[in-house]
Amino acid sequence: MPSVEEINSWSDGQIVAEIRKLLPPHWSFTERPGSRQEWPAATIASPDATVWEGTEADRRILLLNAFGWIWLRGQKTKHPIWRVRGQEGARPAPRPPPSIPDPPDLDPEEINRMVYGKKPTR
Repeated sequence: MPSVEEINSWSDGQIVAEIRKLLPPHWSFTERPGSRQEWPAATIASPDATVWEGTEADRRILLLNAFGWIWLRGQKTKHPIWRVRGQEGARPAPRPPPSIPDPPDLDPEEINRMVYGKKPTR
């Protein structure tokens, strides 16, 4: 992976070339230039479906987003906490929540006296 400084120095054409280098076989990267009414857009598609779409006000940011997505897609997780688990869903809580009784009901007259009643003098 090139450094952030090196990536920042790339031209738009170099970013597109790097994206195309990282694409798996038979995948495509397409851009739609922006107009007065629309921002530039880009898509990365596999032979079966679109896997990434992006729209940004600035073409360079759009290209960097696409590069970041395709680069991260090829990375392996290093720490076990980020590994994908099976389809078991969310992990249950380790113990049931504590049983806290409901607080007593508030007396509206008491609240009214406290808020609108006579203020204590100093």
